[in-house]
Parts: sequence; C-alpha cells; structure tokens
Amino acid sequence: MGLIRLIILGIVVYLVWQLIKRWQNKPSSRVSHTRDKRIDGSMARCDYCGLFVPKDEAIEANGRHYCSEAHRLADGRDQ
Repeated sequence: MGLIRLIILGIVVYLVWQLIKRWQNKPSSRVSHTRDKRIDGSMARCDYCGLFVPKDEAIEANGRHYCSEAHRLADGRDQ
C-alpha cells in the first residue's frame, strides 16, 4: 500500500509542477503581440509579378509598386 501512495503522490506533484510551469510561460500573449504587428500594415501588389508585399517594403516608381528592384527594372514601364 505504501508504494502505491508514493507513486500517486509523485504523479500529483509532477502534474502540479507542469501546471505551474505553463502558467509562468504564457506563450499566447507573445504570439498575439507578434500577430497584431503584422495585421496593422497595408499591402501593395507588385505590378510585374502580382505578389503582395507590405506597402512600406514595396518599391514605388511613377505610381507603380514592385516587390523588388529587379522587377522594377524588368517591367520597363517606369521610365
């Protein structure tokens, strides 16, 4: 009987320890903070390939948006 009680006590202690560890980490608050940052920006469509990129990262030339300098040069309509 004593060994069974010791095993049960060990399992209970382990479960309590795991719960305390989860409460201290709280990963959901970090994930939502990162997700909110990405949702705020608006997107622009590359006029060469159609890829959507964040508007603040897009290259703009003569009112047109591009995902990279190579696509701006390849398009040839911005000159």
